[in-house]
Amino acid sequence: MGQYRIPRLNDQLRDEISQLILRSEIKDPRVSTFLTINRVEVSNDLRYAKVYVSSFLADAQVEKG
Repeated sequence: MGQYRIPRLNDQLRDEISQLILRSEIKDPRVSTFLTINRVEVSNDLRYAKVYVSSFLADAQVEKG
């Protein structure tokens, strides 16, 4: 694999997930438009990805899940 493939894929996934949240295409009631995707880390074998999110809502309003 090229040395830039994983970072490009991380950026692409972050952008795609952000757009899905913005367009309200995620049907999970815990996901609101007050979320931001901070970072995505794809594993070297491309089987897993960690998505780091933060919320603009107060901690009491955020539903854990």
